[in-house]
Amino acid sequence: MRLATIILLVMLASSLLLEEVKACYQDAPSVQLRARTIMGTVTLHGKPFDGAVLRLHKFRGAYAIEIGHAESHVLSEVVTAKDGTFKFGEVPDGKYVVFVGWPSGASMEVELIKPKSGESDTVAIENLADSCIRATVISADGRRLTDHSVLTIFGRGNYNKESQ
Repeated sequence: MRLATIILLVMLASSLLLEEVKACYQDAPSVQLRARTIMGTVTLHGKPFDGAVLRLHKFRGAYAIEIGHAESHVLSEVVTAKDGTFKFGEVPDGKYVVFVGWPSGASMEVELIKPKSGESDTVAIENLADSCIRATVISADGRRLTDHSVLTIFGRGNYNKESQ
């Protein structure tokens, strides 16, 4: 009994030393990009994620039982550069699932829409906690168009928040 109490006190004390504790529950973020490819940046704890493996799969549908509602066949695979950037080759319009290979293997849904002249959106993917990611769509001129945040134990994040 004393050992259990000591362990509990040590765990409590060590949790107080952490800067921030996050836990979340979320569905995979879903974004629309006006572009001919899926490209952007990946960060981990606010810093560029060098060497993250991203895999592109065709979206099977919201009610598909496959992991992430994605076909098992990998259409393309890329690795982030030192600055966290990535780019898949040209991708046809349609819905896709991108798996981001940090240890938890988070995923997000991406719908590519045929862009008008001068449009080429990118996506900023941020790992917030285990299996929790935020996806922000950024326009060709650098405006944040959409921010898909997560539900955390500390409150509700923003979904589909349009920036001004």
